[in-house]
Amino acid sequence: MGAIVVSLARWPAVAIGAMLCTYGLEQWAQSSHIIFVAHPALTNYVTGLILLMALAVSLLKGRPIFTDLPVVAWVTYALFGLSFCSILWSIYPTGSLERWMAFWPYIVTKVVLTPLLVTRPKDIQHGFMSTLALGSVILVLLFTTADWYGRSIILMGSAGVTSSGQNLSNPLAIASLAGAVTLVAILMNFQGIGRAWQILRWFIAAIGLALSIKSGSRGQMIGLIFATLVFLPISRKFKSLGGFLGAATTVVFIGALTYWAFQQYAETYRWDLEEMSESFVSARLMTSQILLERWVSSSPWNWLMGLGSSASFDPNLLGNYPHLVMAEVLGEEGIVGFGLFVTVIFLAFRSIVVIYPVAQPYADARGVLAALGALFVFELVLSFKQGALLGVSHMFTYAIMLGKFELVVRRQVEASQGVEIAQRHPPPRLANTR
Repeated sequence: MGAIVVSLARWPAVAIGAMLCTYGLEQWAQSSHIIFVAHPALTNYVTGLILLMALAVSLLKGRPIFTDLPVVAWVTYALFGLSFCSILWSIYPTGSLERWMAFWPYIVTKVVLTPLLVTRPKDIQHGFMSTLALGSVILVLLFTTADWYGRSIILMGSAGVTSSGQNLSNPLAIASLAGAVTLVAILMNFQGIGRAWQILRWFIAAIGLALSIKSGSRGQMIGLIFATLVFLPISRKFKSLGGFLGAATTVVFIGALTYWAFQQYAETYRWDLEEMSESFVSARLMTSQILLERWVSSSPWNWLMGLGSSASFDPNLLGNYPHLVMAEVLGEEGIVGFGLFVTVIFLAFRSIVVIYPVAQPYADARGVLAALGALFVFELVLSFKQGALLGVSHMFTYAIMLGKFELVVRRQVEASQGVEIAQRHPPPRLANTR
Protein backbone atom coordinates (compact mmCIF):
# COMPACT_ATOMS: atom_id res chain seq x y z
CA MET A 1 0.00 0.00 0.00
CA GLY A 2 2.92 2.31 0.73
CA ALA A 3 4.39 1.51 -2.68
CA ILE A 4 1.10 2.45 -4.31
CA VAL A 5 1.08 5.80 -2.50
CA VAL A 6 4.65 6.52 -3.63
CA SER A 7 3.75 5.57 -7.20
CA LEU A 8 0.80 7.97 -7.35
CA ALA A 9 3.06 10.89 -8.23
CA ARG A 10 3.93 9.30 -11.58
CA TRP A 11 1.02 6.91 -12.23
CA PRO A 12 -2.17 8.11 -10.46
CA ALA A 13 -4.15 5.22 -11.92
CA VAL A 14 -2.33 2.70 -9.69
CA ALA A 15 -4.95 3.67 -7.09
CA ILE A 16 -7.37 1.51 -9.09
CA GLY A 17 -5.56 -1.52 -7.67
CA ALA A 18 -6.17 -0.37 -4.10
CA MET A 19 -9.88 0.07 -4.79
CA LEU A 20 -10.33 -3.30 -6.51
CA CYS A 21 -8.52 -5.13 -3.68
CA THR A 22 -10.30 -3.39 -0.79
CA TYR A 23 -12.65 -6.23 0.17
CA GLY A 24 -9.95 -8.92 0.12
CA LEU A 25 -7.50 -6.69 1.97
CA GLU A 26 -10.12 -6.07 4.66
CA GLN A 27 -10.69 -9.82 5.12
CA TRP A 28 -6.99 -10.54 5.60
CA ALA A 29 -6.50 -7.52 7.89
CA GLN A 30 -9.35 -8.67 10.12
CA SER A 31 -7.77 -12.11 10.38
CA SER A 32 -4.47 -10.55 11.48
CA HIS A 33 -5.27 -7.91 14.09
CA ILE A 34 -8.16 -7.05 16.40
CA ILE A 35 -8.06 -3.36 15.45
CA PHE A 36 -9.47 -4.11 12.00
CA VAL A 37 -12.35 -6.08 13.52
CA ALA A 38 -13.09 -3.33 16.03
CA HIS A 39 -12.93 -0.73 13.24
CA PRO A 40 -14.10 -2.55 10.08
CA ALA A 41 -14.25 0.66 8.03
CA LEU A 42 -10.55 1.40 8.59
CA THR A 43 -9.43 -0.40 5.43
CA ASN A 44 -12.07 1.46 3.42
CA TYR A 45 -10.83 4.78 4.78
CA VAL A 46 -7.26 3.97 3.76
CA THR A 47 -8.10 2.91 0.21
CA GLY A 48 -10.57 5.81 -0.13
CA LEU A 49 -7.86 8.27 0.92
CA ILE A 50 -5.50 6.78 -1.67
CA LEU A 51 -8.21 7.28 -4.31
CA LEU A 52 -8.68 10.93 -3.36
CA MET A 53 -4.91 11.48 -3.46
CA ALA A 54 -4.79 9.95 -6.94
CA LEU A 55 -7.58 12.19 -8.19
CA ALA A 56 -5.80 15.23 -6.74
CA VAL A 57 -2.55 14.26 -8.50
CA SER A 58 -4.47 13.82 -11.77
CA LEU A 59 -5.94 17.30 -11.42
CA LEU A 60 -2.50 18.78 -10.71
CA LYS A 61 -1.21 17.07 -13.84
CA GLY A 62 -3.97 18.74 -15.83
CA ARG A 63 -5.74 15.53 -16.79
CA PRO A 64 -9.40 15.85 -17.87
CA ILE A 65 -10.89 13.58 -15.21
CA PHE A 66 -14.31 15.28 -15.17
CA THR A 67 -14.79 15.59 -18.92
CA ASP A 68 -15.67 13.14 -21.67
CA LEU A 69 -17.72 10.82 -19.49
CA PRO A 70 -19.05 7.93 -21.61
CA VAL A 71 -22.74 7.32 -22.16
CA VAL A 72 -22.58 4.19 -20.00
CA ALA A 73 -21.56 6.37 -17.04
CA TRP A 74 -24.64 8.58 -17.38
CA VAL A 75 -26.90 5.55 -17.76
CA THR A 76 -25.36 4.05 -14.61
CA TYR A 77 -25.83 7.30 -12.69
CA ALA A 78 -29.46 7.39 -13.85
CA LEU A 79 -30.01 3.84 -12.58
CA PHE A 80 -28.63 4.58 -9.14
CA GLY A 81 -30.41 7.94 -9.09
CA LEU A 82 -33.69 6.14 -9.76
CA SER A 83 -32.87 3.63 -7.03
CA PHE A 84 -32.26 6.44 -4.53
CA CYS A 85 -35.39 8.38 -5.50
CA SER A 86 -37.47 5.21 -5.22
CA ILE A 87 -37.12 5.46 -1.44
CA LEU A 88 -39.99 7.96 -1.73
CA TRP A 89 -42.44 5.32 -2.97
CA SER A 90 -40.81 2.19 -1.53
CA ILE A 91 -43.06 -0.33 0.17
CA TYR A 92 -40.32 -0.60 2.81
CA PRO A 93 -38.99 2.98 3.14
CA THR A 94 -37.15 2.45 6.43
CA GLY A 95 -35.17 -0.49 5.08
CA SER A 96 -34.52 1.28 1.78
CA LEU A 97 -33.04 4.30 3.54
CA GLU A 98 -30.93 2.13 5.85
CA ARG A 99 -29.48 0.20 2.90
CA TRP A 100 -28.65 3.38 1.02
CA MET A 101 -27.00 4.91 4.09
CA ALA A 102 -24.81 1.78 4.37
CA PHE A 103 -23.82 1.53 0.72
CA TRP A 104 -23.58 5.07 -0.64
CA PRO A 105 -19.82 5.42 0.18
CA TYR A 106 -19.05 2.31 -1.91
CA ILE A 107 -21.17 3.56 -4.80
CA VAL A 108 -19.51 6.99 -4.79
CA THR A 109 -15.94 5.69 -4.53
CA LYS A 110 -16.17 2.66 -6.82
CA VAL A 111 -18.82 3.61 -9.37
CA VAL A 112 -18.37 7.40 -9.60
CA LEU A 113 -14.77 8.22 -8.64
CA THR A 114 -12.59 5.20 -9.54
CA PRO A 115 -13.31 5.27 -13.32
CA LEU A 116 -12.33 8.97 -13.41
CA LEU A 117 -8.68 7.89 -13.15
CA VAL A 118 -8.86 6.53 -16.72
CA THR A 119 -7.79 9.45 -18.91
CA ARG A 120 -5.22 7.70 -21.15
CA PRO A 121 -5.02 4.19 -22.67
CA LYS A 122 -2.11 3.27 -20.37
CA ASP A 123 -4.05 4.13 -17.21
CA ILE A 124 -5.95 0.84 -17.11
CA GLN A 125 -2.70 -1.06 -17.61
CA HIS A 126 -1.17 0.77 -14.65
CA GLY A 127 -4.28 0.07 -12.57
CA PHE A 128 -4.20 -3.63 -13.41
CA MET A 129 -0.49 -3.95 -12.69
CA SER A 130 -1.07 -2.52 -9.21
CA THR A 131 -4.08 -4.86 -8.83
CA LEU A 132 -1.85 -7.77 -9.74
CA ALA A 133 0.95 -6.72 -7.39
CA LEU A 134 -1.21 -5.91 -4.36
CA GLY A 135 -3.78 -8.63 -5.01
CA SER A 136 -1.20 -11.40 -5.39
CA VAL A 137 0.41 -10.41 -2.08
CA ILE A 138 -2.99 -10.54 -0.36
CA LEU A 139 -3.76 -13.95 -1.88
CA VAL A 140 -0.44 -15.36 -0.71
CA LEU A 141 -1.04 -13.99 2.79
CA LEU A 142 -4.57 -15.40 2.89
CA PHE A 143 -3.24 -18.76 1.76
CA THR A 144 -0.24 -18.94 4.10
CA THR A 145 -0.93 -16.85 7.21
CA ALA A 146 -4.71 -16.98 7.76
CA ASP A 147 -6.34 -19.72 9.84
CA TRP A 148 -9.21 -21.43 8.03
CA TYR A 149 -12.41 -22.92 9.42
CA GLY A 150 -14.34 -24.67 6.67
CA ARG A 151 -15.00 -22.24 3.84
CA SER A 152 -13.91 -19.12 5.73
CA ILE A 153 -10.91 -17.66 7.49
CA ILE A 154 -11.03 -17.03 11.23
CA LEU A 155 -11.21 -13.37 12.24
CA MET A 156 -9.89 -11.82 15.41
CA GLY A 157 -12.17 -10.48 18.14
CA SER A 158 -15.62 -11.23 19.42
CA ALA A 159 -17.89 -9.63 16.84
CA GLY A 160 -19.91 -12.10 14.78
CA VAL A 161 -19.20 -15.25 16.78
CA THR A 162 -20.95 -18.22 15.16
CA SER A 163 -22.28 -21.42 16.68
CA SER A 164 -18.88 -22.96 15.98
CA GLY A 165 -17.31 -20.51 18.41
CA GLN A 166 -15.26 -18.86 15.65
CA ASN A 167 -15.42 -15.41 14.03
CA LEU A 168 -15.59 -16.11 10.32
CA SER A 169 -14.96 -14.04 7.20
CA ASN A 170 -17.08 -13.71 4.09
CA PRO A 171 -15.82 -16.46 1.74
CA LEU A 172 -17.39 -14.76 -1.28
CA ALA A 173 -15.20 -11.67 -0.83
CA ILE A 174 -12.06 -13.80 -0.81
CA ALA A 175 -13.16 -15.76 -3.88
CA SER A 176 -14.07 -12.57 -5.75
CA LEU A 177 -10.60 -11.12 -5.15
CA ALA A 178 -9.03 -14.43 -6.16
CA GLY A 179 -11.05 -14.48 -9.37
CA ALA A 180 -10.23 -10.89 -10.30
CA VAL A 181 -6.49 -11.23 -9.67
CA THR A 182 -6.36 -14.57 -11.51
CA LEU A 183 -8.09 -13.11 -14.56
CA VAL A 184 -5.67 -10.19 -14.70
CA ALA A 185 -2.69 -12.52 -14.27
CA ILE A 186 -3.80 -14.91 -17.02
CA LEU A 187 -5.09 -12.47 -19.63
CA MET A 188 -2.62 -9.57 -19.44
CA ASN A 189 0.33 -9.58 -21.85
CA PHE A 190 3.54 -8.41 -20.22
CA GLN A 191 6.44 -6.56 -21.81
CA GLY A 192 9.78 -5.18 -20.65
CA ILE A 193 10.51 -5.57 -16.96
CA GLY A 194 6.99 -6.92 -16.48
CA ARG A 195 7.88 -10.15 -18.32
CA ALA A 196 8.63 -11.72 -14.94
CA TRP A 197 4.85 -11.96 -14.51
CA GLN A 198 4.73 -14.40 -17.45
CA ILE A 199 6.19 -16.97 -15.05
CA LEU A 200 4.66 -15.67 -11.82
CA ARG A 201 1.19 -15.67 -13.37
CA TRP A 202 0.92 -19.45 -13.03
CA PHE A 203 1.84 -19.33 -9.35
CA ILE A 204 -0.83 -16.64 -8.81
CA ALA A 205 -3.36 -18.61 -10.87
CA ALA A 206 -2.72 -21.72 -8.75
CA ILE A 207 -3.33 -19.80 -5.51
CA GLY A 208 -6.37 -18.01 -6.94
CA LEU A 209 -7.99 -21.25 -8.08
CA ALA A 210 -7.14 -22.96 -4.79
CA LEU A 211 -8.73 -20.13 -2.76
CA SER A 212 -11.83 -20.07 -4.98
CA ILE A 213 -12.38 -23.80 -4.49
CA LYS A 214 -11.36 -23.81 -0.81
CA SER A 215 -13.93 -21.08 -0.11
CA GLY A 216 -16.61 -23.20 -1.79
CA SER A 217 -17.62 -20.24 -3.96
CA ARG A 218 -19.15 -22.00 -6.94
CA GLY A 219 -20.27 -18.89 -8.81
CA GLN A 220 -16.82 -17.32 -8.63
CA MET A 221 -15.22 -20.50 -9.92
CA ILE A 222 -17.67 -20.84 -12.80
CA GLY A 223 -17.34 -17.15 -13.65
CA LEU A 224 -13.55 -17.35 -13.56
CA ILE A 225 -13.34 -20.31 -15.95
CA PHE A 226 -16.04 -18.92 -18.26
CA ALA A 227 -14.52 -15.42 -18.52
CA THR A 228 -11.05 -16.86 -19.12
CA LEU A 229 -12.18 -19.05 -22.01
CA VAL A 230 -14.27 -16.27 -23.60
CA PHE A 231 -11.54 -13.61 -23.55
CA LEU A 232 -8.45 -15.76 -24.07
CA PRO A 233 -8.76 -15.48 -27.89
CA ILE A 234 -8.68 -11.68 -27.59
CA SER A 235 -5.59 -11.75 -25.39
CA ARG A 236 -3.53 -14.29 -27.32
CA LYS A 237 -4.43 -13.50 -30.97
CA PHE A 238 -5.46 -16.90 -32.35
CA LYS A 239 -4.64 -15.93 -35.96
CA SER A 240 -0.91 -16.39 -35.38
CA LEU A 241 0.71 -19.76 -34.62
CA GLY A 242 2.41 -18.34 -31.53
CA GLY A 243 -0.86 -16.92 -30.23
CA PHE A 244 -2.70 -20.19 -30.80
CA LEU A 245 0.01 -22.22 -29.06
CA GLY A 246 0.07 -19.73 -26.19
CA ALA A 247 -3.70 -19.98 -25.78
CA ALA A 248 -3.64 -23.77 -25.98
CA THR A 249 -0.90 -23.89 -23.35
CA THR A 250 -2.93 -21.58 -21.13
CA VAL A 251 -6.02 -23.80 -21.40
CA VAL A 252 -3.96 -26.89 -20.54
CA PHE A 253 -2.39 -25.16 -17.51
CA ILE A 254 -5.75 -23.88 -16.27
CA GLY A 255 -7.26 -27.34 -16.62
CA ALA A 256 -4.36 -28.93 -14.75
CA LEU A 257 -4.42 -26.30 -11.99
CA THR A 258 -8.19 -26.63 -11.60
CA TYR A 259 -7.94 -30.41 -11.30
CA TRP A 260 -5.16 -30.07 -8.71
CA ALA A 261 -7.11 -27.49 -6.70
CA PHE A 262 -10.24 -29.67 -6.68
CA GLN A 263 -8.27 -32.68 -5.49
CA GLN A 264 -6.64 -30.68 -2.70
CA TYR A 265 -9.33 -28.33 -1.41
CA ALA A 266 -12.83 -29.07 -2.74
CA GLU A 267 -15.66 -29.96 -0.37
CA THR A 268 -17.28 -32.51 -2.67
CA TYR A 269 -20.88 -31.94 -1.60
CA ARG A 270 -20.80 -28.26 -2.63
CA TRP A 271 -19.80 -29.19 -6.18
CA ASP A 272 -22.45 -31.85 -6.68
CA LEU A 273 -24.48 -30.86 -9.77
CA GLU A 274 -27.81 -31.80 -8.22
CA GLU A 275 -27.09 -29.85 -5.04
CA MET A 276 -25.96 -26.82 -7.06
CA SER A 277 -29.14 -26.93 -9.16
CA GLU A 278 -31.39 -27.19 -6.10
CA SER A 279 -29.56 -24.32 -4.42
CA PHE A 280 -29.99 -22.10 -7.48
CA VAL A 281 -33.69 -22.87 -7.80
CA SER A 282 -34.53 -22.45 -4.12
CA ALA A 283 -32.30 -19.49 -3.25
CA ARG A 284 -32.47 -17.55 -6.54
CA LEU A 285 -35.35 -18.47 -8.83
CA MET A 286 -37.99 -18.99 -6.13
CA THR A 287 -37.07 -15.82 -4.25
CA SER A 288 -37.10 -13.88 -7.52
CA GLN A 289 -40.50 -15.36 -8.36
CA ILE A 290 -41.92 -14.16 -5.03
CA LEU A 291 -40.61 -10.64 -5.63
CA LEU A 292 -41.86 -10.46 -9.23
CA GLU A 293 -45.29 -11.84 -8.31
CA ARG A 294 -45.62 -9.00 -5.79
CA TRP A 295 -44.46 -6.52 -8.46
CA VAL A 296 -46.92 -7.80 -11.08
CA SER A 297 -49.82 -7.66 -8.61
CA SER A 298 -49.07 -4.01 -7.72
CA SER A 299 -50.12 -0.80 -9.49
CA PRO A 300 -49.12 0.40 -13.00
CA TRP A 301 -46.89 3.00 -11.33
CA ASN A 302 -44.95 0.18 -9.66
CA TRP A 303 -44.76 -1.70 -12.96
CA LEU A 304 -43.03 1.33 -14.43
CA MET A 305 -40.94 2.58 -11.47
CA GLY A 306 -40.72 -0.48 -9.22
CA LEU A 307 -41.61 -1.32 -5.63
CA GLY A 308 -38.71 0.77 -4.35
CA SER A 309 -35.05 0.22 -3.56
CA SER A 310 -34.42 -2.76 -1.25
CA ALA A 311 -38.14 -3.56 -1.12
CA SER A 312 -37.14 -7.23 -1.02
CA PHE A 313 -35.93 -6.70 2.56
CA ASP A 314 -39.50 -6.06 3.70
CA PRO A 315 -40.19 -8.78 6.32
CA ASN A 316 -43.58 -9.28 4.67
CA LEU A 317 -41.90 -10.02 1.33
CA LEU A 318 -38.49 -11.78 1.45
CA GLY A 319 -36.69 -10.22 4.38
CA ASN A 320 -33.56 -10.39 2.22
CA TYR A 321 -32.43 -9.77 -1.36
CA PRO A 322 -33.36 -12.36 -4.02
CA HIS A 323 -29.72 -13.06 -5.03
CA LEU A 324 -30.53 -12.46 -8.70
CA VAL A 325 -29.80 -8.84 -9.54
CA MET A 326 -31.75 -8.62 -12.82
CA ALA A 327 -34.92 -9.83 -11.12
CA GLU A 328 -34.29 -7.49 -8.20
CA VAL A 329 -33.89 -4.47 -10.49
CA LEU A 330 -37.09 -5.32 -12.40
CA GLY A 331 -39.07 -5.70 -9.20
CA GLU A 332 -37.59 -2.79 -7.26
CA GLU A 333 -36.80 -0.23 -10.02
CA GLY A 334 -39.47 -1.35 -12.49
CA ILE A 335 -39.38 -1.41 -16.27
CA VAL A 336 -37.47 1.89 -16.37
CA GLY A 337 -34.73 0.63 -14.06
CA PHE A 338 -34.54 -2.71 -15.84
CA GLY A 339 -34.13 -0.91 -19.16
CA LEU A 340 -31.26 1.16 -17.73
CA PHE A 341 -29.62 -1.98 -16.31
CA VAL A 342 -29.78 -3.83 -19.63
CA THR A 343 -28.49 -0.73 -21.44
CA VAL A 344 -25.39 -0.68 -19.21
CA ILE A 345 -24.66 -4.30 -20.16
CA PHE A 346 -25.21 -3.59 -23.86
CA LEU A 347 -22.94 -0.52 -23.85
CA ALA A 348 -20.18 -2.42 -22.05
CA PHE A 349 -20.16 -5.17 -24.69
CA ARG A 350 -20.36 -2.59 -27.45
CA SER A 351 -17.20 -0.93 -26.10
CA ILE A 352 -15.38 -4.28 -26.27
CA VAL A 353 -16.42 -4.68 -29.91
CA VAL A 354 -15.38 -1.12 -30.79
CA ILE A 355 -12.00 -1.26 -29.04
CA TYR A 356 -10.89 -4.68 -30.31
CA PRO A 357 -10.00 -3.72 -33.92
CA VAL A 358 -7.80 -0.90 -32.62
CA ALA A 359 -6.14 -2.99 -29.89
CA GLN A 360 -5.75 -6.15 -31.97
CA PRO A 361 -2.27 -5.37 -33.44
CA TYR A 362 -0.76 -4.59 -30.01
CA ALA A 363 -0.17 -7.35 -27.45
CA ASP A 364 -0.31 -5.09 -24.39
CA ALA A 365 -3.54 -3.40 -25.52
CA ARG A 366 -5.15 -6.77 -26.27
CA GLY A 367 -4.24 -7.99 -22.81
CA VAL A 368 -5.73 -4.92 -21.13
CA LEU A 369 -8.95 -5.20 -23.15
CA ALA A 370 -9.23 -8.94 -22.47
CA ALA A 371 -8.66 -8.50 -18.73
CA LEU A 372 -11.12 -5.61 -18.42
CA GLY A 373 -13.78 -7.38 -20.48
CA ALA A 374 -13.29 -10.60 -18.50
CA LEU A 375 -13.64 -8.76 -15.19
CA PHE A 376 -16.94 -7.26 -16.36
CA VAL A 377 -18.24 -10.67 -17.48
CA PHE A 378 -17.01 -12.23 -14.22
CA GLU A 379 -19.07 -9.75 -12.19
CA LEU A 380 -22.02 -10.14 -14.55
CA VAL A 381 -22.01 -13.91 -13.96
CA LEU A 382 -21.90 -13.32 -10.19
CA SER A 383 -24.95 -11.04 -10.45
CA PHE A 384 -26.98 -14.16 -11.29
CA LYS A 385 -26.21 -15.83 -7.95
CA GLN A 386 -25.31 -13.27 -5.31
CA GLY A 387 -25.52 -9.65 -4.28
CA ALA A 388 -27.99 -6.82 -4.76
CA LEU A 389 -27.92 -3.72 -6.95
CA LEU A 390 -26.32 -1.60 -4.24
CA GLY A 391 -23.69 -4.29 -3.61
CA VAL A 392 -22.50 -5.14 -7.14
CA SER A 393 -20.58 -1.89 -7.61
CA HIS A 394 -17.59 -3.54 -9.30
CA MET A 395 -19.69 -4.57 -12.30
CA PHE A 396 -20.59 -0.94 -12.96
CA THR A 397 -17.00 0.15 -12.29
CA TYR A 398 -15.77 -2.13 -15.07
CA ALA A 399 -18.60 -1.07 -17.41
CA ILE A 400 -17.70 2.61 -17.04
CA MET A 401 -13.99 1.83 -17.37
CA LEU A 402 -14.76 0.07 -20.66
CA GLY A 403 -16.60 3.19 -21.80
CA LYS A 404 -13.71 5.43 -20.73
CA PHE A 405 -11.23 3.09 -22.43
CA GLU A 406 -13.23 3.38 -25.65
CA LEU A 407 -13.20 7.18 -25.45
CA VAL A 408 -9.48 7.57 -24.77
CA VAL A 409 -8.55 5.01 -27.44
CA ARG A 410 -10.78 6.75 -29.98
CA ARG A 411 -9.27 10.14 -29.04
CA GLN A 412 -5.74 8.77 -29.46
CA VAL A 413 -6.59 7.24 -32.86
CA GLU A 414 -8.15 10.50 -34.06
CA ALA A 415 -5.10 12.45 -32.87
CA SER A 416 -2.69 10.10 -34.67
CA GLN A 417 -4.76 10.28 -37.85
CA GLY A 418 -4.74 14.04 -37.62
CA VAL A 419 -0.93 14.01 -37.45
CA GLU A 420 -0.71 11.66 -40.44
CA ILE A 421 -3.08 13.80 -42.51
CA ALA A 422 -1.16 16.95 -41.61
CA GLN A 423 2.10 15.34 -42.66
CA ARG A 424 0.67 14.22 -46.01
CA HIS A 425 -1.15 17.50 -46.64
CA PRO A 426 0.62 20.38 -44.83
CA PRO A 427 -1.62 23.39 -44.25
CA PRO A 428 -1.09 26.31 -46.66
CA ARG A 429 0.98 29.23 -45.51
CA LEU A 430 -0.88 32.35 -44.50
CA ALA A 431 -0.79 35.08 -47.15
CA ASN A 432 1.24 38.18 -46.52
CA THR A 433 -1.29 40.68 -45.11
CA ARG A 434 0.94 43.73 -44.92
